[in-house]
Amino acid sequence: MDKSPIILGKSGRERVIGPIGQASQPALRSDNRQSITMVASICTAGYVSMLPTFIFPGKYILAQWIPHNHMQAIIQVSPNGYITNELALTWLMQFDEATQPANREEWCLVILDNCKNHITFVFLHYAITHRIEVFGYISHSSTILQGLDRTCFGTFKTLYQAAVWEFERCLDQNITKELFLELVVEPF
Repeated sequence: MDKSPIILGKSGRERVIGPIGQASQPALRSDNRQSITMVASICTAGYVSMLPTFIFPGKYILAQWIPHNHMQAIIQVSPNGYITNELALTWLMQFDEATQPANREEWCLVILDNCKNHITFVFLHYAITHRIEVFGYISHSSTILQGLDRTCFGTFKTLYQAAVWEFERCLDQNITKELFLELVVEPF
């Protein structure tokens, strides 16, 4: 299991002008962009074990999003669009339901980063009582060790960005939550 931010709004290709020889240059962006979080998992056999969870910033799941959710992804909300303790526990419960082995005596392994939202007492208690072994990467090592960062998220972001650029080239509109739910189907 891993999470990755996705930026909504007007993406467009950006050019930044700065002094010659300067390695990095801060970029100014418009304020019409929001960040959502995608939580995804894969099975050790290499296939997607459950649909992704998208966490939108907000207080309520809006009915207008549902008709655009063609892939039937799990939609959640949090004040800032980031995963919370409660949403991490909800994800674990959904993972447990989606990946239950035929023999309930078998244990399942979840590998994740050591984000504080994943290692709460309630999260770990649920995992233990439902035969889920939780393994956390050493701090600051998930980018090197975690396969989801390089394989799934890297490929997804490349394909998603291409879909966004093509959409903006044709229609020149901001990417809303509804449009995101439609554009994300093919890359995922």
